Amino acid sequence: MITVSAALKIIERQTPKLGAESVALGDAVGRVLADDIVADSDMPPFDRSQMDGYAVRAEDTENAPVSLEIVGESAAGHGWDGTLLPGQAVRIMTGARMPKGADAVQKIELTGSSATGEKSWETGPAVTILEPTKSGRFIVYKGSEIKEGETVIKAGSIVTARKIAPLAASGFGTVNVA
Repeated sequence: MITVSAALKIIERQTPKLGAESVALGDAVGRVLADDIVADSDMPPFDRSQMDGYAVRAEDTENAPVSLEIVGESAAGHGWDGTLLPGQAVRIMTGARMPKGADAVQKIELTGSSATGEKSWETGPAVTILEPTKSGRFIVYKGSEIKEGETVIKAGSIVTARKIAPLAASGFGTVNVA
């Protein structure tokens, strides 16, 4: 009599491997990955906002409520390229690149119009930050989800619907499966 693990090793040695084929991600569900999926870049590729709100320097909000000059906007795919200075804020959307000089995001629900005090996107020259925030608040840092060179999914894994998103985020439109 042999152990189960010894029997499995014999089966693995004696079972021929099937050839692999390249298929589109949508056709890969239920198939077995033939290769390790390795990240070719950090995810996210830059520090990004986790909320809609205002990118700020946390120290500028310590004595909230405070009014900060709005100097730009950072949207997903269209970041703001300036450097945030003391007393300034940049309107920022979820997923957008953090501006240089900003170390926190104050969510829109904790801001108000400098003119009316109502909570809304400010269209004027300034925004009122109603509550202080802390450095690092509502920021997803570069590489915090996946680091370049990290194995995202190992060969031999069954591709499930949940694994399609990380494959797509890692830049794969097709994968080798068996």
